[in-house]
Amino acid sequence: MPATRARQVYSSALLADGTLYYLSRDGVTFVLPAEPRFKLLARNDLGDRSVFNGSPAVSGRQLLIRSDKSLNCIKSPRP
Repeated sequence: MPATRARQVYSSALLADGTLYYLSRDGVTFVLPAEPRFKLLARNDLGDRSVFNGSPAVSGRQLLIRSDKSLNCIKSPRP
């Protein structure tokens, strides 16, 4: 996908440990540092063709992402 194409985001951003997480309606998560200048740290596509309207949540080292059909739990490795 071209970097210039805009994506719809209905969910609220999540701030955790100085990092911002934005979830698009089509299940792509954008990860940015919480700082004044734009810097994309990661772009992750869940590969799920559901609709994602809910805001991501964090619990410990787990990122919870809900769609209209499923709840995804992504666990970060130990530091």
